[in-house]
Formats: sequence, structure tokens, C-alpha cells
Amino acid sequence: MTSLPLLGSGRNADVFAIDSRRVLRRYRDDGDVAAEATIMAYVGELGFPVPKVYQADEADLVMERLDGPTMSQALIAGSLGIEAGGELLADLHRRLHELPPRLSPDSSVRILHLDLHPDNVILSQRGPVVIDWRNATEGPPDLDLALSALILAEVAVDEEHDLAAGRTRC
Repeated sequence: MTSLPLLGSGRNADVFAIDSRRVLRRYRDDGDVAAEATIMAYVGELGFPVPKVYQADEADLVMERLDGPTMSQALIAGSLGIEAGGELLADLHRRLHELPPRLSPDSSVRILHLDLHPDNVILSQRGPVVIDWRNATEGPPDLDLALSALILAEVAVDEEHDLAAGRTRC
């Protein structure tokens, strides 16, 4: 356990404040963050918006602390419209899928996030930044789009979700 202030928790990890510029993301299942750190460094070097990684060690990832709400928070607050949010997600997918694969020699293969949805986009002062690269791999871009569509569809049919009302506006 850590004595650092807890900033948030997701399905698999907790995020703690280290200081004003860094956070610690610690996986609760002790997973290894090496692959996640590697893919984040790769896409970041190619200009894709990801948090800077300072250190990766076993289940701990020390990263840049981002300011701003998640895309979900902005959608719920009304500071980002549903249509603009959809365009932003589509643009992030397009930009990601324009990057060459890191490992595969197959020109049709691309970097896949496999969890790109509004909770994994921070609307920071430097623009949208994509977080949570744990599932990232290489493969066909359509798979990435399909998984995002499935995640968004699950929200749309959950009448208790704060964003479900937006399903009729798209």
C-alpha cells in the first residue's frame, strides 16, 4: 500500500498523486507495466498524445500528471457536446491508426488501444491525451473501432448511465 493521496481508481488500477507533475498508477493485480510503458513511449515519440512515462517497474507506472477532466466528465457536465465528443474519438482513432506498427512487418497492421472511450481521454491544457494503454497491441484497426463501438453501445443501453440520454442525439 502507499501513503500517497489517491486521485482515482479504475477497474484494475489506482492512481496516486506523487507531486504536481507526476502520478503513480499501480495495478492491483501486480501486472507488469513494461509493455504498456513501451507502447506509450513509441506512440508518444511519433506525436500521439499520451502521458510522458517517467518510470515503469512491475505493477507501478510513474507518469505525467495531467490537468483537466476526462472526456466523460466533460460530456456529463455539458462542456463538450455529444457530436463533438464523437468527432474527437474518431479523430484520435484515425491519428492512432495512421502510425506504423512497432513490431509487425505487415503494412495493414496498426497500433491498437483496445479501450479507447471517453473515460480514457483526458481533456488537458495541451489537448486530448489518451490514457490506460494496458490492452494496447498491434492488429487490424477495425478491431479497435469495433471495441470502442461496443463500449459506447453498452453505455447507450444502460438507462442509469449519465451519458445514456445522449444516444438519441447521434
